[in-house]
Parts: sequence; C-alpha cells; structure tokens
Amino acid sequence: MAQTLVKDCEQTVNNLTNTGSIYTKMSDYENAMKSFNEALSIAQKAKSDKLSSEVYIRMGYLYFKQKKYNPAIECTRKTLELTEKVAYAELQKDANKQLADIYSATGQYKKAYLNHVCFHTLNDSIFNNKNIKEIALFESSHKFAKEKDVYELEKVSHQLKIKNQRLVISLLIVISSLILLLTVAIYW
Repeated sequence: MAQTLVKDCEQTVNNLTNTGSIYTKMSDYENAMKSFNEALSIAQKAKSDKLSSEVYIRMGYLYFKQKKYNPAIECTRKTLELTEKVAYAELQKDANKQLADIYSATGQYKKAYLNHVCFHTLNDSIFNNKNIKEIALFESSHKFAKEKDVYELEKVSHQLKIKNQRLVISLLIVISSLILLLTVAIYW
C-alpha cells in the first residue's frame, strides 16, 4: 500500500512537472509556476528530495527564462543541495550547466566557468560510468557466448566419441560374428 502511494506521488509530481515545462515552453509562466508549486508541495509532503530537486531545477529554468536571475540561482542551488544528498549525478550535472548559463547571463563569468567545469566533470564521470557498465555487459555477454561455444564443442565432441564407440562396438560384433562363423564352418 505504501509503495503504491509513493508511486502515485511520483507519477503526480512528474505529470505536474511536465505540465509546468510545457507551460514554460509556451511562455505561460503563471500556469507553469502553479504546476511547479503544486508538484513541489506534493514532493515535499512525500519527503522526496529526488522529486523536489527535479521540480526545483525546472522552477529555476522558468525564472531564468523570465530573466529573474536571483530566484533562478536560488532554485538551481537548491537542486544541487538536494541532489548531493541523494547522489543524483545526472541532475547535478544539469543543475551545474543551468547555473553556468545563469551566471553567464548575469556577467558572473568566474562562477559561470566554475559551474561549467563541474558540469563537464560530472558529464565525463557519468559518461565513463555508462561506458564501464557497457563494457562490463559486453564482456559478460562475450564470456557467456564463449562458454556457450565451448559447451557446444564439447557436446559435439562427446557425440562423436559416442558415435565412434558405437562404430567400434559394431565392428567388433561383426568381426566376432565372422570369427564365430569361420570357427563353426571349420569344425562342422
């Protein structure tokens, strides 16, 4: 029951956040903010830092589009704070990119540069982790395929040995039968 409730909250927050993002793209900032505030309220009631961080970054982007830089910075920093708690690297990367864009727009180039460096560091780290996982998956599937091939070869080899043994047994039976027939023919 509790699991279903969490899933419902997550789905509701995601729906409201997506709705807010659509309103943001349509430049309907008032309805976007309503959707984000409702989503944030639900995420906070659910005590989900992950969901709250996803709402905050979108709110930060909304403020950024409206050129309200201080609230944009505040929301995006809140995203970073929450994502560090829950180790949500993908969103940390996006928040650093967004902060770099905001600081650049406000002429705070040193802060923009520092956030841009963080963005690239996280991006490389995420990319490397994905590559490591893909390589591990490739290696394990290659190892499995290799083991399967070895098994198939052993199976074929075993079947050939059985076939050869049957052939030898059949040959011995025929030779024994011929010897028996010759022996009977000679002594009879």
